[in-house]
Amino acid sequence: MIIDFHVHIFPDKIAKKAIGNLARISGLTPFTDGTIKDTMDKLKACGVDKAVFLNIATKPSQMTTINDEAARLNSMYENFTSFGSVHPDGENCLNELERIKSLGIRGIKLHPDYQVFFANDKKVYPVYDLCGQLALPVVMHTGWDCYSPKVVHATPIMLREIALEFPHTMFVFAHMGSLKFWDEVEDNLTGLENVYFDTSFCVNGKMDKEQARRIILKHPEENTLFGSDCPWEDVDLSVSFVDSLNISDDLKERIYYLNAVNILKSG
Repeated sequence: MIIDFHVHIFPDKIAKKAIGNLARISGLTPFTDGTIKDTMDKLKACGVDKAVFLNIATKPSQMTTINDEAARLNSMYENFTSFGSVHPDGENCLNELERIKSLGIRGIKLHPDYQVFFANDKKVYPVYDLCGQLALPVVMHTGWDCYSPKVVHATPIMLREIALEFPHTMFVFAHMGSLKFWDEVEDNLTGLENVYFDTSFCVNGKMDKEQARRIILKHPEENTLFGSDCPWEDVDLSVSFVDSLNISDDLKERIYYLNAVNILKSG
């Protein structure tokens, strides 16, 4: 079984435009057309059994709509789980977190580059704290991003700071802890019990496989998840990346689905 913990979709009516705009900014060729049907079909063809759809409120005004849609999708698809999102600048973002929990949504996604905040900005601390109280995992984009290539909003040093400040909060730091900053990940994030990594965008991000292996082995075996970043990485290549790592089959099984199952149960 494979659970992809890092997938993006868009409502059908805006998928074509959204994918086109993001493809132009990133210079990447999308793996899907962004619609839920095409995404589900492509994931299934790659051997993915379940997936977590990650949504981002790029404006405070989007929070309610995004979370309502996540709840709607969760009621429709048994094998796919949509996470919600809040915007740290939203006046009612803490109330929205409470509503996310009441809707049965199992976690949230934050994107410091799209939402324009530094990961250790104290204005976000109440969000981290409440997510811990509500047992809502926080998935966060980390490291470099083409949308903000000159300013990195979530470095390993910042991420270590918030992980230590909020030990009761489960953080999933995408892209193996910090895209393109993996030396710092090794030094600052490995071994932290409330920090999880996903393997998303490791192929397109050109992560060294031996370094990926080292990071995984230095970290709790329950704390690494398979992710692709679909549609921004070919899911077949994402699977091949993990398959090729020189780690035990038991650990690969944990990465592919067991660890994700445990997180989704806790959310």
